[in-house]
Amino acid sequence: YAISAPIMFVAISLLSGIRNAHLIAALAVLVCVTMGCGLVAEYALDRAIDNDNEMYMVAWVAHLFGWVSVSTAYGILFATTNIVVHSDVSEEPPAFVWAIIIFQFLAFMSFGFVQFAQLIVRRRVEWSEKAYIVLSLAAKTQLTWNIFFSVLVDV
Repeated sequence: YAISAPIMFVAISLLSGIRNAHLIAALAVLVCVTMGCGLVAEYALDRAIDNDNEMYMVAWVAHLFGWVSVSTAYGILFATTNIVVHSDVSEEPPAFVWAIIIFQFLAFMSFGFVQFAQLIVRRRVEWSEKAYIVLSLAAKTQLTWNIFFSVLVDV
């Protein structure tokens, strides 16, 4: 996920009209950091199952930092796309771009909600891996179709 999620985010950024290489790189790093925080939270949660409260706190801190980094990335994406849409510098992206951004936002946040549920019950729940797989498949499928259709629109 630390590789595929930033690639997805770069694709969303490009579809949104963002062309600044430094901004796109920063967004990719923020998403990669989010995935790293999720990994740390999962690892710490596995260690905290035996009433290790320090590791449980590490899991919560990592989870919260993951929310901060992905929220920052999406805040930048929303703001920059809004600037592009309302400027005369670039042509306005197609109307479906906002739907893509919102769907992908909800998809990315859904991963965090699955992990949040595990942190609340203080254990890995049996359905969590299946939920991650379904969410990943749904998000990547939707993004693939969006890229495919955006190419068709430009033809």
